[in-house]
Amino acid sequence: MTPIFIGWTRSFWLGIVPALMVLADLIVALFTDATIGPIAGVISVMLGLPPEKVEQVLRGVAGVAALIVAHQRRGAARPYTANPKAIK
Repeated sequence: MTPIFIGWTRSFWLGIVPALMVLADLIVALFTDATIGPIAGVISVMLGLPPEKVEQVLRGVAGVAALIVAHQRRGAARPYTANPKAIK
C-alpha cells in the first residue's frame, strides 16, 4: 500500500492540528502566570466570547480530536509520510 502525505488527511487537519493547538495552549498556561493560554485568548478576541468559555471548549476539542484520529486510523489504514510528493 502506498503511503499518503499526512498534510492531505482529515486526521491531520481535524485531529492532530487541533490537539497540538490545545496542547500548546495548555503548556503555555501551565508554565506562565497566565490563566488563559494564547490560542484561547486569540479565539476569545476574534469571536467576542469569554476566555474561560473558550478554554473549556478547547479542552473538549482535544478529546474529539483524539477520537477523529482513532477513527481515521482504524482497520487497514494507509501509512503516512512526510513527503508531499507521495501519491494521493
